[in-house]
Parts: sequence; structure tokens; C-alpha cells
Amino acid sequence: MSYHHPILTITDDDAKPSRRQPRKGRAFSVNLVAMLTWGTVRKSDHKMKVPIFLDFVGTESEHRAFVANLRCGRAATIGTGSSSRFELPRSDAHIFAPPSRCDLGVRQIVYLAEIFDLEVKAPSATVCCVAMPPLALLSTVRQDELEAVEAVVALLNRQRQQQADEMLAAFEAAEAARPYRYYSRPPDVPKQLDLDEATMRYWALIARELCVRLDSRTEYPVPPEPEFRALFLYWLGREGCLWCDGDNPLRDVLGQRNYGYNSGFATEGRLSRGGYCTPIGLAVPQEKLGMMLAEAVRAWCG
Repeated sequence: MSYHHPILTITDDDAKPSRRQPRKGRAFSVNLVAMLTWGTVRKSDHKMKVPIFLDFVGTESEHRAFVANLRCGRAATIGTGSSSRFELPRSDAHIFAPPSRCDLGVRQIVYLAEIFDLEVKAPSATVCCVAMPPLALLSTVRQDELEAVEAVVALLNRQRQQQADEMLAAFEAAEAARPYRYYSRPPDVPKQLDLDEATMRYWALIARELCVRLDSRTEYPVPPEPEFRALFLYWLGREGCLWCDGDNPLRDVLGQRNYGYNSGFATEGRLSRGGYCTPIGLAVPQEKLGMMLAEAVRAWCG
């Protein structure tokens, strides 16, 4: 990490910092490492964000003052001269992880336990969780997990090829039946998936992390087999239950539900420099989840 990260500032009178007008009051600043907002869980807009995950770093004195003001519910400005702000409402159950020391000082992580923890106290009507594992966990992906993703990719490519053949055959039949000729554009057929090993390893890790969290948030059993997890991740994306940002390597494979800022994922900072994989969020009603699991298990066993 470096100090090229955006600056977070809390002022004692809640005025935003400015380069042109020096402040007379006090200001408390740290450097942002990463921040994730998700409007489905906590409503956010372009003026005021409510993060579900926050990672920042500062000197010991900066950290102490900034955390104290953040806990009081004061809003922080993202960047100098910016109108973009965020806050942690005191009514929210954000967890302040024990701070850790790094080369730049003291690093602090704040998150919503109900979204990130492996286990929760009780299931809710709508399952919501996020998988954003450390990059270091990519090396823990086993060979059978990687082979499971490869098998799912091969299955999807066979389905896409069959669909493409049917579309082209229907197009050619329609062209042959025309009494006159004119140019017709061939249909856009599904493309084959061509994923490198790094992307498939990421797929396997996210499938593991999401399914483990999913299993603790629902009364329906989630099979632990790697191939089912890899396939079910695809099903969740196909059914519009996954959220991701534009930089996610699986965005075109899984689909996503980023319908504007208020409902989609939004990230600030540099996740990879902070040591995190690109996150994927899951939100699905319990009833729909039960039906999807039952259908997926039948298809997988059959």
C-alpha cells in the first residue's frame, strides 16, 4: 500500500475540507484502503454513503481520533474538496475489528457482521452475504475444486454450442424458405467461455466462500461438493441473485444485478492493493432459495 489512497476526513463541525479555505476548527484524517457499499443492504447515494465494509490506515494518533469520531456517527468526506461523504449510523451494528500495525501505521477494518461473517445467529427472510476473501486464499483452492469449475465450464460450453447450432439452423431454414433474396444478418449466437486458470481459481474460491456463508443462513442444506458449489454459483447469477462491479472477472459469466447506484455494488479505494479479491454479493429470499436449491440438486444428481 501507499499514500496514494484517497483521504478520509472528519471535521468537528461537519464542514467538508477545502483547499481554498483553510479550516479554523479541527479535522481528523486517515487514508482509505478499501470501501464497499451495497444499496440493497444499506441505502446509499452519491452524496451520502453507508458502507458495509471499510478499511483505512493512519498513524496511531490519526487512527485514534478518526475512530472515536466515526463511532459517534459523524460523517467523513472522501477526498479533498469532494462532496462525497459516508457515515456509520450509530443504530447500525458495524463491527470494529482489532486494529493491526502495518508499514503505514495502524490499519482498521470495519464491517457488518450479518453480511460478512461465516455464521449468523438466525436466518432472515432474505439471505444477504458477501464473499470478498483475501487474495492469499486463492492458493488454497484444491485441485478437485479447480477441476469442478473446469467441468462446469465444459458443460456450459456444450449447452452454448447446442444453442448456437439451433439458432443458426433456424436462421438458415428461414433464409431458404424465402421466395426472394436479400441480406439478413445472422443471429448473435452465445460465445464459448474461454477462462484462464486464474479466473477459474477465483470462481472456485468464491463458490466455496459464498456457499459456506449460505449454508449458515438458511434451513435448506447446501451440498458441500465442489462441483455443486461451482454450478450453483452460476445458477445464482443466472437467476439474478448476484451483485458485482464492472471489474469482476466473472461478470459476463454469472450475470449481475447492478441496477444503478442505489441497488448495486460500489467500491472505493484499491481492493487488490488492500489484499482482497473482487467481491460478489448474494441476495435472495429464503423461499426462492429453497426452490433453487431443490432444482439445482435434482439437476446435479440427474
